[in-house]
Amino acid sequence: MFVPAAQRQNAEKSIRQGQQYYQTLTGCLTAEDKTALARHNDRIMQIAKRLGGVEQLLPAGVANSGRE
Repeated sequence: MFVPAAQRQNAEKSIRQGQQYYQTLTGCLTAEDKTALARHNDRIMQIAKRLGGVEQLLPAGVANSGRE
């Protein structure tokens, strides 16, 4: 799917910020918290996919990042 440059840059910036937020938060979570977050990964990714074109912008491995 084609995404205009400005929109793509905004989406990439949002994704980077989200990844930084996720990394910061996961350092503060208990093992039980991380397990719960991993359980919701598929649901979160389904929501992102419905945004149209977002899936193509995700760096490799992000879609399955909660399944490690």
